[in-house]
Amino acid sequence: MNSKKYYLSKCLILFLILSACIATTSAEPLTLTVGEGKDHLNISDALSNANNGSIILVSDGIYTEEDLVIDKRITLISENGSQTTTIKANPDSDTLITITVNNVTINGFTIEGDLETFEDGLLGRNGISLESVSSITITNNEIFGFYDALVTDQSGNNFIANNTFLNNSMGVFFDCSMNNTMLNNTFESHLTTFGVDGPALENFVHVVENNTIENKTIYYWVDMADAKIPSDAGQVYVINSTNITVKDLVLTHGYDGVAFVETDNSRIENVTTFSSSYGISLIGSNNNTLSDNIILQCDYDGVYVVESHNSILSNNIILLCGDEGIYIGRSDNATLSSNTVVLSNDNGIFIDESNDSTLNENTIAACNHNGIRIDHSQNNSLTNNIVTYGGLDSEHIETAGILLSGSDNNTLINNSADSNLGTGIAVVSSDNNILRRNTANENSLGGIWIASSDNNTLTDNLATDNYYGDLLSLGVNIDTALFGDDSHIDSSITNILANKYANDNSLDNLFSEAINSYPATFENTLHSRTAASRKNPVREDVGLQSVSINGGARIILPGSGIFVVEGENNTLTRNMAFNNQYDFCSALSYNLEVEKLMLIKDQAQMSFTVDEGIVLLSGNESSDVSLPGKTNVNGYIDMLAVIDPDIGYSSVDAEINIVLPTKLEFKFLYDDSGMSSNGESSIRLYQLNGTKWTSIPNSSLNTNANYVAAALDWQYITEYDSLDIGINSPTPYYGMVTLALFKDPEPPRSSGSLPQSLKDSTKTDLPITNDGEITKDTVVKSKNSDATLTLYKGTKAIDVSGNPVNIIRVTPFSYGPAGIPADATDHGLYFKFEPSGTTFSQDVMITMEFNPEDFEGRTPVIYTYTSEDGWIALETTVDWENGRATAMISHFSFYALFGTDAEPVKEASFEPTSETIETVTSEGNSAEESTDEKGLGFISWVVAIVLVIGLGIVYGTKKKKDGGL
Repeated sequence: MNSKKYYLSKCLILFLILSACIATTSAEPLTLTVGEGKDHLNISDALSNANNGSIILVSDGIYTEEDLVIDKRITLISENGSQTTTIKANPDSDTLITITVNNVTINGFTIEGDLETFEDGLLGRNGISLESVSSITITNNEIFGFYDALVTDQSGNNFIANNTFLNNSMGVFFDCSMNNTMLNNTFESHLTTFGVDGPALENFVHVVENNTIENKTIYYWVDMADAKIPSDAGQVYVINSTNITVKDLVLTHGYDGVAFVETDNSRIENVTTFSSSYGISLIGSNNNTLSDNIILQCDYDGVYVVESHNSILSNNIILLCGDEGIYIGRSDNATLSSNTVVLSNDNGIFIDESNDSTLNENTIAACNHNGIRIDHSQNNSLTNNIVTYGGLDSEHIETAGILLSGSDNNTLINNSADSNLGTGIAVVSSDNNILRRNTANENSLGGIWIASSDNNTLTDNLATDNYYGDLLSLGVNIDTALFGDDSHIDSSITNILANKYANDNSLDNLFSEAINSYPATFENTLHSRTAASRKNPVREDVGLQSVSINGGARIILPGSGIFVVEGENNTLTRNMAFNNQYDFCSALSYNLEVEKLMLIKDQAQMSFTVDEGIVLLSGNESSDVSLPGKTNVNGYIDMLAVIDPDIGYSSVDAEINIVLPTKLEFKFLYDDSGMSSNGESSIRLYQLNGTKWTSIPNSSLNTNANYVAAALDWQYITEYDSLDIGINSPTPYYGMVTLALFKDPEPPRSSGSLPQSLKDSTKTDLPITNDGEITKDTVVKSKNSDATLTLYKGTKAIDVSGNPVNIIRVTPFSYGPAGIPADATDHGLYFKFEPSGTTFSQDVMITMEFNPEDFEGRTPVIYTYTSEDGWIALETTVDWENGRATAMISHFSFYALFGTDAEPVKEASFEPTSETIETVTSEGNSAEESTDEKGLGFISWVVAIVLVIGLGIVYGTKKKKDGGL
């Protein structure tokens, strides 16, 4: 028994020894040769026969392969290097080499794609793809002619060295990868050379050293501080760093020209990027400044800012971007000022889920969709921006110059949204926003649209000359070159850019190249690449025509000046909408308060409140039908109400649930300038019935507030016709009525002439704070400077409704509202200051200039007129030497300068001091400051005081502010 056990033990040991020997033998690397007369004729066969650890040695030659998948830990190496050994993509190949296993080496090959396809359409095949692997070595290769030459997808700890990447759409791209090393590689003639992307900081931490792009260095800094990127940079990445300066560089063909990732308190200045996927990117980086940069031709966004707060972007130029010119996503407190964005394929500036940002004095032109888009963002401020020629894509004409979508509590002040193919300004599903002193003129789809939005306030906005079809006739879209001789868009864009590019010859070639390649840039399918847009998913543009009304119906009225649809508690005050296809439209709006809506330039205004229904208003300066024995006061207003004649004047359409109004209460306002008391008291409201004007019953005249109030019953409407406003319902109809104010003619006057035209008036903006306080001493002048008004810093001007006044009008007249004072002489110096009834928190100074010879033997006295008391003399100071009469006033009225027998209240002879006073001389002019730069005025005062003291003579002097007196 024991001998048998001993024998079995010896057999077991021998078996184990033999097994170990066999295992040792099989672990040795297996070398497979490829080439003529070798083990295999092609690489794919060798891969099929290889084991983990095998070496595939490839002899000289060209090997055409299709979709090599390396799923074994092998070494693929050429016998004599890349100059003599080529792996070429089969025409049917998608990705030439895909690596799905760790520990693979590829060394010493020319790896060739389809260069002709690459040059023709950017649709070449992919070269090498690393898919969720590590410890891959790619060395000593020349890789060219691919769409993406080498991509690492969720792969880390790989080594890429001593390769040449030539003529690829993308050279190397690290996508959601970690800790890769890239050394001593050369990139030439690429559309995009190198890029990195991923959702976390670890995806950007790599070792990238001694690589060149077009003979310039790729700088990839990690964990740096207090440093400046060297001047030989060709591409810049700065990761997890602080106080870094990137300045005075020209960077081309990078996935990012410059990228800051979790890098704070740094700056990018005077950098030009050309032909990058993203010009400049800020990712998770705070308190950075981008200034005076030029970004030309990007596949995606010119400036991309995401989860980066307190960024400042100023004086940058962004031209020709495949997506947004500037994208601000989930980033608060951004400041964008004096940037220029031209020809972006989507939006010029896109503020996306970002709050408390400021956009000031930016210029956006010729963008395919919206000029400025504010999406799901709160408390942003837009001031003094210019947006023009937006919506170039004819399939997206429902876009806007400025679009607020799902955004609340934003402020838009003094913006210009003119000449867009869509709407000028659109507020969609957005509440509690303030729009003040904006212009939306000459847009194709409409001026200002408020859709499905509540509690918005619109004040002093201007919407004129919006006519559906005018701009559409240009036939311009993003695939059409805008730089032909026949396009007025061409000259506008050229002028915008010329101001920025003036005398900068270093940019001529880049600018010309960008313009020449413009049509092809957007025709190519750039967004299908492996390195896709970072905005994933990208929120689709919100089109105005997609606004849903009652679960399906929608209301579109192209050519509207102001259009409010399906909203509650919106307020419109002192807005101007005239010369539009439709000046004003309200549809399904509840408690819409409209105050002093001007429907004819400088003439007819209306105030009213709308609940439900559809109401349209248009103003006209003339009518074919006159009213004998009467004078029209201020033009004509067409008022339309949409009704269904089969149901009745007040009804409910079951399909679209529209409740139609039976009557509308309104005020028809007028200006009493030049009217006598008798003339004003004769004003009546009339309605045109066919060819006859008839008085509207129960209307009431208020001469103190200058309006006629009425409640128009739609049963008085006598004209019906069809009107297509885009309601998906049985054919709607409208009833139209034309309204006008008429008065008795003024009696002929023995002296003077007719009032001067309103075209001689001046309308000026006051520099005020949000609560209406004037920010500096300000002088407002009439057209010929013969009347001035001086308002002092800190003064508040309040209109009769209690609102701050920010615009003042001065109109000259040849005679006043009612005769002249007893024993006075008329010299034809009459002026109306508006808004009528404006009061001031402190007195302001009115000055009238006169010819002293005209008043010889008479004393010039300024008078004010009220309907209750007639002409009232004001305490007047007279400067005979300079021909000026001055008085202090506390409110606005009608003023005149008469000659009287009375002695002047005060006489003075003085020159204005050199104190700084803002002077506004005509409509549309910005405020100018007049200062004594050398301080000579101050010195003169000091010398004068010294002389007075020295001589012991006391003079009573009165110092007056410079009002152009």
